[in-house]
Amino acid sequence: MKQYIIESIKIVRSNLMFILILAFTGTLILSNSGIMQLATAVRFMLWLILMPAIYGRFAEIIKGEQHGSCLDVFTRHWLDFYAVRILLGIPSFIFSFFFKSMLTWKTVTVGKATIAAVVGVLTLYVLPLVFIKRQRLVAIRSGITYQLENGRYNMPLVALVVASALIQPLVLIAGRLLSLPSTPLVFNVLGFVSNSLSLFIEFTVFVAASMVLMNESASGRSCGEPINVQNIS
Repeated sequence: MKQYIIESIKIVRSNLMFILILAFTGTLILSNSGIMQLATAVRFMLWLILMPAIYGRFAEIIKGEQHGSCLDVFTRHWLDFYAVRILLGIPSFIFSFFFKSMLTWKTVTVGKATIAAVVGVLTLYVLPLVFIKRQRLVAIRSGITYQLENGRYNMPLVALVVASALIQPLVLIAGRLLSLPSTPLVFNVLGFVSNSLSLFIEFTVFVAASMVLMNESASGRSCGEPINVQNIS
């Protein structure tokens, strides 16, 4: 697994500009700086396009396919991506819907991060299945089964998933505890830095998990069959 993570970091780093753009748009979407509604809507649409496009770009790089423009990649993958992503976001949505008005902001922030970490750990192979093997809803069942049967081998990826889920809320809480000025500039700087780190780790996990699946396909095994750790370093 160590070698997969090292290679995935190299791939993600070589496409760092896309991640920084995505982090920038995500930061502005979350800000409270009074940006015009039209401009915010445009950035939101850009984020919606970039997210599946970047995932698709990494998947096509791993598969050795010729990838075109971001719009071409988005067109090929957006439906699969959002069909699964929406379902994975349901636990966090339910938590926010029922408990946001009853708990403090700090508790809600930590609760949502915890849920995101648990869901991310259980489903870390789901999106790779969506993009690499072009599965959709069945990817959720297959990905969770695969993770549970190979949990010990995947511990380095589990640690990265947890780190990615906790970066943003920890930065937010730290900013409050340090009594940093609640200005748009401070908010956007902290948001951009935490978004960038979180997304870099998220895509690193995706690429590494996708490499595991590609190795599995090459060895002729099916998803869900436990990995022989001796054959994968």
